[in-house]
Amino acid sequence: MIGRRAAIVVAFAVVGGCGRGSDAGRPQGPPLRGPEGAAATAEATASEAEGRGGVGDSGGGDGGGGGWGGGGRGGVGDSGGDGGGRAATAAAAGAGAAAEAEAGAAAAAEAEAVAAAGERVVDTVPDDLVLAPFSVRFSDDLAHVAYRAENGTGKATVVADGRRGPFADRASFAPVVAGPHVAWVARLGDADHVVADGVIGAPVREARDLVYAADGSALAYLARVEDGLQIVVAGEPGPIHRVVKAPALSPDGKRVAYFRDDARGALTLGDLDERSWDLAVGPVFRPDGALVYAGARDGAWELVVDGVATPLAFRPRGAPLVAPDGRTLVFTTRDASGSHVVIGGSVGPGFARVGDVAIAADGESAVAAVSAGGTDRWELAPRVAGQPSDPLAAIASVAISADGAHRAAAVQRAPGAAWRVERDGIAVAEGLDAVTLLRFDPDGALVVGGVRGRDVVVLRRPADGQE
Repeated sequence: MIGRRAAIVVAFAVVGGCGRGSDAGRPQGPPLRGPEGAAATAEATASEAEGRGGVGDSGGGDGGGGGWGGGGRGGVGDSGGDGGGRAATAAAAGAGAAAEAEAGAAAAAEAEAVAAAGERVVDTVPDDLVLAPFSVRFSDDLAHVAYRAENGTGKATVVADGRRGPFADRASFAPVVAGPHVAWVARLGDADHVVADGVIGAPVREARDLVYAADGSALAYLARVEDGLQIVVAGEPGPIHRVVKAPALSPDGKRVAYFRDDARGALTLGDLDERSWDLAVGPVFRPDGALVYAGARDGAWELVVDGVATPLAFRPRGAPLVAPDGRTLVFTTRDASGSHVVIGGSVGPGFARVGDVAIAADGESAVAAVSAGGTDRWELAPRVAGQPSDPLAAIASVAISADGAHRAAAVQRAPGAAWRVERDGIAVAEGLDAVTLLRFDPDGALVVGGVRGRDVVVLRRPADGQE
């Protein structure tokens, strides 16, 4: 059921533009708009709009989160001079360094003052670049930021911590960030190249579904090459297959899991789990390293956790997501009564569409962006005290506090209007061009990351009673 207790949030692929920080394992898209809840803004290409699936209706159908095979894609991701001359030059350099240090100290003091006031500018987009606002991604500790931008000739790049990457004909919708590590897909001519920490990888026909291990130790992605499909891990290409779904990496980066076709055309995880399935969603790894997925044979769905299978009473629409408690699983499903969020096997009420979902640390309290009428109007479920009754044009992301008592959402009250963040229905940040990070910290403070003009900003709104 949607609604009960306490802490942090789960981020969902494709359904929302906002993340909870690092993109380790979480490719994302732009905000929810309209009844499809899909990555449907002008910034999204067809490839990114398909995404890798996950909780939320935009995950698409069964068959695995993202991936390719059988002619289609599965769908449920910068010497000279004399001594006097040398002395003069050194003196000038020293004066310049001193001035630069003084300016740096002034900037640091200003940043501290801004941070104390609740808003900090973490980067300013150079004047010769045009930022894609919903491409901004932050690391979990907020120490690193990356975003996609274009120059005046239409070439695209990713700027990571102020450093530009190589320019490309096209760039993936948003970079993937894990701590200081940043990866993205650059289209150069007729080939894709994965750019990881500024290093351009080998050319492939197409690359997608980039995912970092939780600790940033490894990067995996799905590649289409001349002879078929393969998973590339830490730069090493794997075996060629006809059908391959999006990969998952274990938290320590030492294991990779992905569905591919077996000799009979069924889906299998190979050495990790030799069972075969007609349809499958996932896999994902829990924080403890347990492998989780759902598969169907002859129309009957089963949930497999660490090798143990149990029947499912519903048909999942996308890969399972692991709640912050590290064990509870979150799905969406759809039946004649509408779309439902399923938390720990408990099926919630039906809505026309379900978008971003945030769940508390106990694995029970939750809030979701939903559309009750199948139109371009969105609301939060369950409703909370102080929340305006009028529906919203768009919801980019939702969050829930550690104690489950407070909800927040990044919302657009009318098409084309500025974005704002509301906590329990009350605006706490306004006039934003995009919101791509929304979370409650353990102390109850609400953290917002986004774009205001040419500035990438982080805002912190203390909990009630905090200074």
